[in-house]
Amino acid sequence: MGRRQSSCLLNLTATALLSVGAALGQIDTATVSGSVSDPTHSVIPSAEIRITSEATGGTKTTASNAEGQYSFTFLMPGTYDVTAEAKGFQPSERKGVAVRAGQVVNLDFQLTVGAITQTVTVSGQAALLNTSSSHQLQTLTNVEVTQLPDSKLDWTNLLIMGAGISKTIGLQGAGGVGGIVMNGMSSSAMNVTIDGTNSSNDPELPTYGFYGGMNIINQLGADAISEVSMVKGIMPASVGSTLSGNINLITKSGTNHFHGDAFELNDVAAYDARNQFLMRKQGSTFNQYGGSLGGPILKDKLFFFGSYEGVRWRQLAPLSGNVPTPYLESIAPAIYASQWSLYPSMPQPATPQH
Repeated sequence: MGRRQSSCLLNLTATALLSVGAALGQIDTATVSGSVSDPTHSVIPSAEIRITSEATGGTKTTASNAEGQYSFTFLMPGTYDVTAEAKGFQPSERKGVAVRAGQVVNLDFQLTVGAITQTVTVSGQAALLNTSSSHQLQTLTNVEVTQLPDSKLDWTNLLIMGAGISKTIGLQGAGGVGGIVMNGMSSSAMNVTIDGTNSSNDPELPTYGFYGGMNIINQLGADAISEVSMVKGIMPASVGSTLSGNINLITKSGTNHFHGDAFELNDVAAYDARNQFLMRKQGSTFNQYGGSLGGPILKDKLFFFGSYEGVRWRQLAPLSGNVPTPYLESIAPAIYASQWSLYPSMPQPATPQH
């Protein structure tokens, strides 16, 4: 008995400044906003704020309004450098600001009076409290998805790390595939999306696997995932078609540097225990393999990313069923002998019960 399953993703990203697009919706993107003030906490209008993607080098620029407020919307998940400048003040720079899908990052600047040749740089970013929405946001980064131990590279095993999330296997869903239970509600109350687009194979019972498949490779292989964004609790307006929560898979994209990897997992019967009803181990060979590659086509403007994952599983499975007893075979052997020969013989004697 053999089974084969494969998944392939090819992603081309074109950007003029940043790889952003309003058509994807807020659930795929992030927002960075805040205020600009001086040491006396007075607002600074018309300050120039610039945000730069570390991955693609794309840059966006805006200015603070009369209340000193600024905002960058529809930012793709990633790491950014943010700089604020105003006439008569030292520029201030925040490096390595990480933003996730659906996140609203509040980043305030307090500029110091001084020469423009001096710059105040702050590296890294402390955890921030979300004060703009009541929903709960949990994110699994690509490092967690690819490096934490999980059976057969199944990223769904990592979802239970979040509070209020559990996994069902083979109990619900077409073809025996499982579902996710969020906030104690039925698995049919959640939804699965890829880059903000509904990817459930059955709208009445969302699952994370292929329809009728063995569910080794899910809708998206781990090698193609940039991050897994889970929204639960009180759903914001940007999340629809769900009651308990939404799992959004953000795909990887190309950057200004070529990057990729290759992998193979091998599992044979020698590693397995013998079935208690068999005299010897049944043959089994499991191979999971694939890789990914991404990089620039035009620096700062056009990028590509592609991934492939395949599974081949060959296994002899034990079968069970009904066979005729020696007593039944002894009835009219001249007539039924050809039929009894199709069944294996029972090793122990049997007598009819009266």
